[in-house]
Amino acid sequence: MEKVAFIPFHECWEWTASLDGRGYGQININKKMHRAHRLSWQIANGRELTKNELVCHSCDNPTCVNPKHLWIGTQKDNMSDCARKNRVYRPKPYLTTHCKRGHLFDEKSTYIAPKKGDRRCRICAVRHQRDYRRAKGALFLK
Repeated sequence: MEKVAFIPFHECWEWTASLDGRGYGQININKKMHRAHRLSWQIANGRELTKNELVCHSCDNPTCVNPKHLWIGTQKDNMSDCARKNRVYRPKPYLTTHCKRGHLFDEKSTYIAPKKGDRRCRICAVRHQRDYRRAKGALFLK
């Protein structure tokens, strides 16, 4: 509790120690990193979580460890909550004209994945394979 700030007139309990790259509180216990909000929920509810159980925030504050703001759900539940609150940004695939490295999506340079139907850049895929094979070959040359 010494790593938690109780801010007056603010219902969230703010984690003040280490944060991960996405802004969630974390703590090292016996050389293993744990998410602070997961530990808070477990302590408050007296049971351990399974790996498939997510601890979601009703307040949408990743540093919050107030057990009253935490609920158990699945990844699907969490994504539905994000969508309902309009917190997820997904560019519409048909509006995207270039891959993330700037290659134009056209008939010749675009591969459409059969299962998901998403578009992939053939130029980037070829370069990735070439670099992978070079790196793999370099390992065997040593």
